[in-house]
Amino acid sequence: MQQLTTNEAYYRRVVNALGIGLLFFLLFLLLMSLAVGTLQIALDALPLSDTAAKVTYQLIYGALYLAVFMCPVPIMRAFLRGAKLPWQPMRAAEPVSRCLPLIVLGGITMILAQSYINAGLVSIFDLNSGIESVLPSTGGSMSNLDLVLSFIVLAVVPAFCEEFLFRGAILTNLLPFGRGTAVLVSALAFGLMHQNLAQFLYAFCAGILLGVIYEKTGSIWNGVVLHLLNNASSLLSTVLLQRLGEKNGTVAVLILDAVLFLLGILSIVVLTVRVSRKPDLQDGAFGRSLPVSEAYAEHPVAPARAARLLVASPFGVFLIACAVLAVLTALMLMVIGSLA
Repeated sequence: MQQLTTNEAYYRRVVNALGIGLLFFLLFLLLMSLAVGTLQIALDALPLSDTAAKVTYQLIYGALYLAVFMCPVPIMRAFLRGAKLPWQPMRAAEPVSRCLPLIVLGGITMILAQSYINAGLVSIFDLNSGIESVLPSTGGSMSNLDLVLSFIVLAVVPAFCEEFLFRGAILTNLLPFGRGTAVLVSALAFGLMHQNLAQFLYAFCAGILLGVIYEKTGSIWNGVVLHLLNNASSLLSTVLLQRLGEKNGTVAVLILDAVLFLLGILSIVVLTVRVSRKPDLQDGAFGRSLPVSEAYAEHPVAPARAARLLVASPFGVFLIACAVLAVLTALMLMVIGSLA
């Protein structure tokens, strides 16, 4: 067996701690599923109006979803400190960037373009049955109350808790081993976390974008705002389709997407010019300032070794488990579809 270097031993202990937290995350997801099922039965048995039952269900669902994503963080921190290793705190002290509107428009455009590519691949491989909303059906048309509840549960809550776990905890604690490793590993975990083959590529690419924004801006809040508004734009498209009808709604969505795309392209161009004129700098030799290397790592680990150590750890178990669950879910949906 190849002996680990000091950096590799450090890396292995970090991914072990993060992986243990993610395995608890899977357990919490299972417990949440059981709790939600029990909650639905309890609400059906109580003498509540439909509105009261709906509000209670969605608010408790949102609180449980938030708890599932937040609880692994202290577990990860405890295992790292138990191994006498430092916990890298989430970068939350810095406010949002002055370029936030450009970041949001450019980010939504990039995610939107990838969503169209993803939709094409989904249709080719017949994975449409795997795309399901986490919310109960609203009967074909959202009321104003449904819209508010959906915004809270589908946009606000995920924007905070998913960014805090996957960028704030996982990416931040992998940064000592290099930007590329931190961004890609956290994005891979984020993509597989959804346990849905139809969503994997979309979520993986979005995870890379959100990770780069977090690392470049040095603040979690830029990604939170982008995540929230991107989810809100998807919700808006759904509302337009439902309230305007399929034909008019489709035209409205296409117009909305076209406007966002044009504004996003312009934002990306402006950001690119701005960054090229004001590069990220650090103190260099002989009084000169040198650009920070994209490949810089405080504790470098060779990519091949990093991949092997990641797979042979609790983190790897989490990734494999999520992939297997995604495949099994897709197969189950295909069987159900063939029997329908």
